[in-house]
Amino acid sequence: MTYCLALKMNEGMVFASDSRTNAGVDQIASFKKMRTYNNGTDRVIVTLTSGNLSITQSVVNLIEQRASDPDVANIWNAKTLFDVATLFGECLREVRKETAAYLDQTKVDMGVNFIVGGQVAGEPQRLFLIYSEGNFIEATEETPFFQIGETKYGKPVLDRFMQPETTLVNAIKCALVSLDSTVRSNISVGLPIDLVSVKPNHFEFNSQYHITEDDAYFSHISTSWREGLTTLFDGLPAPEGFDDNTKVMRANESDKPLGTPVGQAAAPASEVAEEPQNSPSLAQHQSTPATSLMHAAQNNLPAQHSPTVAPNQQNTQNSPVSANNTITAGNTNR
Repeated sequence: MTYCLALKMNEGMVFASDSRTNAGVDQIASFKKMRTYNNGTDRVIVTLTSGNLSITQSVVNLIEQRASDPDVANIWNAKTLFDVATLFGECLREVRKETAAYLDQTKVDMGVNFIVGGQVAGEPQRLFLIYSEGNFIEATEETPFFQIGETKYGKPVLDRFMQPETTLVNAIKCALVSLDSTVRSNISVGLPIDLVSVKPNHFEFNSQYHITEDDAYFSHISTSWREGLTTLFDGLPAPEGFDDNTKVMRANESDKPLGTPVGQAAAPASEVAEEPQNSPSLAQHQSTPATSLMHAAQNNLPAQHSPTVAPNQQNTQNSPVSANNTITAGNTNR
């Protein structure tokens, strides 16, 4: 699994991805999930991938092979970024068609996703999410970001802070926090992290980062976010009616004998000792085996052996009442 995200704001775009790939807990490796293409004159393109690694690599290789042939449609002669997304969708369908029959024999998951974004001269920056079937959608002002891979852990911070008006600097911080949250919660996502940003009508990357375990800034972001959340959490108001007096009362009640209802004082020891003397003796409840067992179950006492039962009393001993109470007594003594 992996985690990639792309953010689109008025000030520019941010792309980020982790590098971890796994085929089980004992088969973990690092593979770059980001590809960048720019010629410095009329286009800058970034792609992010997740899913079946063999399929995504095959699609990227096919795209790059066609990029060297000026006689076919490719990323360098595409007139719009929509055309670029269409090329990726077509190459994805081609690869899946060629490999589906073989991969299906062993039930290999062929699911993949691509994020394609950037700018081609003559149009604004655009961002697309491409599905396994080759179809795609485009980001809007209402949805200014896309995620692929292990998305759930990093989504809350994006939902809270990402808007078209978000600055490019804050978007970079938001992307790093989103990745840090995912790395902390999912073992299948990990460093190194690749991150790039690009401004509108600039066909060179504004910034490019390769973040490793010893990166001081990323460590500072992670620590500051954790400490800030801890401070905010500690400052949250307590639930209504829950104060120090309630805590003290509950602490004192924990010293009461087990089984004493909350708010009710425990009976004095003398009363507890005298209670059996004032209650009917066990012998008074032994008129029939059934009542003997019922009494034993209710008082958590072992059932008394009953005398030999006459033939006309068999129905009473084998009645559901007798059987059920025998089970109850057994459960109580566990």
